[in-house]
Amino acid sequence: MKYNNSRIKIYNKKGNYYDLKYINDDKMNGMFFSKNGIQFKGSWISSKDNNNRKIFVQREGIWCWLYNGDWFKGTFENNILYNGSGKRTLKNGNIFYGQWKKGFPYLGLIKWNNGNWFEGLIKNYKPFNGKGKLFLDNGCYFQGKFKNGYLLEGISKWLSIDKHFLFEGSVLNNKIWEGKKINIKTQNITTIKNGKECKNSDKCLLDILSIVACQKRKFINKKKIENLS
Repeated sequence: MKYNNSRIKIYNKKGNYYDLKYINDDKMNGMFFSKNGIQFKGSWISSKDNNNRKIFVQREGIWCWLYNGDWFKGTFENNILYNGSGKRTLKNGNIFYGQWKKGFPYLGLIKWNNGNWFEGLIKNYKPFNGKGKLFLDNGCYFQGKFKNGYLLEGISKWLSIDKHFLFEGSVLNNKIWEGKKINIKTQNITTIKNGKECKNSDKCLLDILSIVACQKRKFINKKKIENLS
């Protein structure tokens, strides 16, 4: 049977609407609207269901999820987003913006529900290999070359797990290389060069500026008193 240029409109029992036009016996173009706010515009191709009956499935086009602003433009295989780009919000609140490859997000920006975000190569919704940027909601960051989700080489600022010290500087081979480690309690600074600690009792720059400011204020006040006398 030839269906060339035939057009069909369907309302199914679920309340979904299809407006389709046959291109040939194995391809259709058109639109799909669901009652829960999902839309698709693009092409369908012929396939087989579990009972070996001929059906049509989405092949390429644009998906829109109107209830949360998500979208995807690209190709579909086995009813999943395959190759393309877009934005998707997961059930746990994590959001991914970027590109899909062979059914998985692989390059872009992911925002987790805890306020942290990462931009770069992604695998299983986590940082993967290559260059990237990881920023935490507490102001800490990791930027450079990642391997298996860890910063292999680059710059970083992070708070230790026990929250005893803050480090800011460079990382090499997944180890602290150069920078400063600040003791949160004492505010003492430990300088690190070539992966080795150079301990000293220097205070943080903020404390030093505060001390200088107070001394200068005392000197000015003393001078004013001497002039008055």
